[in-house]
Amino acid sequence: MQQHPQTIGWTRQLRYALLTTLLLLALLEFGARIIERRATRVPPALVEALQGMGWQPNVADKRLLREDPHTLWSLVPDYEGQIPSYVDGGADWRVRIGPHGYRGAAPTASARLPRIACVGNSCTFGLLVDQGQTYPKQLAASLAALGRPAEVLNYGVPGFTSEQGRWVMEHDVLPAAPDLVILAFGFNDGWPAAISDRERLERERGTTARVRRALHAFALFRLLEARLQRIAVPPTAPLETAAERDRRVTTARLAENLHFMIDSAQSQGTQVLLLALDFPTGAAAEVVARVAAEAGVPFIDAREAFGAGCARPPLPPVVQALSAAPSTAASLSTPHELLLELAVPSSVPPPIGVVGNIPALGSGVPGRVLLADDGSGPDRRAGDGIYSLRIPAPDQSPVHYLFTCDEADSSHPRFESAVAVRTLD
Repeated sequence: MQQHPQTIGWTRQLRYALLTTLLLLALLEFGARIIERRATRVPPALVEALQGMGWQPNVADKRLLREDPHTLWSLVPDYEGQIPSYVDGGADWRVRIGPHGYRGAAPTASARLPRIACVGNSCTFGLLVDQGQTYPKQLAASLAALGRPAEVLNYGVPGFTSEQGRWVMEHDVLPAAPDLVILAFGFNDGWPAAISDRERLERERGTTARVRRALHAFALFRLLEARLQRIAVPPTAPLETAAERDRRVTTARLAENLHFMIDSAQSQGTQVLLLALDFPTGAAAEVVARVAAEAGVPFIDAREAFGAGCARPPLPPVVQALSAAPSTAASLSTPHELLLELAVPSSVPPPIGVVGNIPALGSGVPGRVLLADDGSGPDRRAGDGIYSLRIPAPDQSPVHYLFTCDEADSSHPRFESAVAVRTLD
């Protein structure tokens, strides 16, 4: 009698398939953990924000920052190391993050000295400078030299806006019971953005984001997400009008956030000082000044200090309409070329040009040279509000230059020419 080979039941086949799948996933997870140890990862929300501004993550972003559901990203606690500068010709800088997740020492258990909390973005954090060169450290040294020693804490985080500052203030700063809080926000708030920081934070509270954070327990998922830089998350309902949704934080929301931080500090007896560390043409400083007046708190405008040492060369009187932009940059892209870049708010009318004592620029309007925002040449991304120009490098030093906008259209507000003069030594 012929015997037939025994067939394996479907339940046993299913068990074998599941076991094989689990073994394969375990091997992939093991491999992902090995790869992850050698890789650096940038928080997806930061990548999204940076790319919206036409930038890419740098070495500091990869080493210093981690993903955070409360503030989108935060500093890596207990990190210490030397970070190479991402600015051409810049020096390496050393960073030490405390166990509390902010630069420098954590608050002492019992404050024997007056405690000052400095809250803000990379200007407060001290991007590109060593530990002792940050403004909170220098403030502590100056007070000690005056015989008024104080414990000065640095709560600055690179890339933060006032939207994230609200959470830092409420959950980290005020529990430390400072006697004085110095708030310095505004520089990052006005940057162009596809969606606002408020929307990004709302998105992090959604179901999709919670599932994603749960999957972060697996290195395989983290590695795949890092390769994609970010996963697609459905946006929530718009929180701003279409006209306002062109920046990370609207001016109205910046004022609201500052008032919230001031009120929450004063409610527990903490004094507040507002500090404008916006660059000389930063329009956000005007909002900060208005909020300080409304709240009746001291205000220090440091924009003039940023422009200290900038010579004011004579320029054609016709150059009156200047772009009140959050930042500008000039660097030698090669020994023979100068790269000029300017971030321009959507309210400033094009064309955007530049004049100065550089022969390639000519001597004035209409002989000015226009900057491009069409993705061509040195321009990194079309339509991102960051205008770029590459010209032959001048022989003389220092270089003085002045950005201009459409001065022919009198319906737009004019800006003071003195604030927009830049010097490149």
